[in-house]
Amino acid sequence: MYAGACYSPDFMKDDVKKGYLKGFEAGLKEAWLEISRLTTRGYSSTELNIMAKSKLAVIRRDVEARARQIEQAQVDIEDTEPTRAPGGLPDRQGSYIVKEQRAAVVLDYFAALLGQGRHGLCMTRTHPRELAEHFDAKGVKFLWLSKSEGEAGGNVQSVSPTELAKIASQAVSFMEKEKQSSVLLEGIEYLISQNGFPSILKFVQMLNEKSMLHDSYVLLSINPEAIGEREYRQLAKEMTGEL
Repeated sequence: MYAGACYSPDFMKDDVKKGYLKGFEAGLKEAWLEISRLTTRGYSSTELNIMAKSKLAVIRRDVEARARQIEQAQVDIEDTEPTRAPGGLPDRQGSYIVKEQRAAVVLDYFAALLGQGRHGLCMTRTHPRELAEHFDAKGVKFLWLSKSEGEAGGNVQSVSPTELAKIASQAVSFMEKEKQSSVLLEGIEYLISQNGFPSILKFVQMLNEKSMLHDSYVLLSINPEAIGEREYRQLAKEMTGEL
């Protein structure tokens, strides 16, 4: 008797049905959770409609990419935990907080994204020369958050931390131009001290929205002790996740 003879058509049909319903349920849950997250962040119906159309336009691409991963045994279809892209990041692009006392792990994540061929924007309070020791800075654009003048050049642009509109404009333009990019923000505590928390909260909301619209990663290194637990939780609510 063949080993496969014990599998009746009805058994196989039932197995396929269970697999389909499991995926269908997971998809609905993720969709409604995403809607819930966005509506609690104050987005208007027009903004939600734009984001929904943007994501619908790339669903087929995302499904095909996941199918290739499954065929290459890169994804365990029985695994219910979020899958991880190379470098330890979730393969769902978006904005993520790295909770740490000082920028360290976030630099490893950023380096991993650059290693995948993504273009990078680094907004930093630390002088770019110091950060460049942690990753290949070739092709990375730096926005140095400093009130010093005449210190920039090449791929480094000095921007005053109080020019929040200019910083936001640079970040948005970068993500619009460099699709599937990676953006690092190091020094958010400094920005808060210079602009006030409400302004930075709106800034973070904008970064999160743009990361989803342009299939990009945004990484924020934050020390909760430096800004306060309440403020940290407010920022975390505006992000895709925490690492």
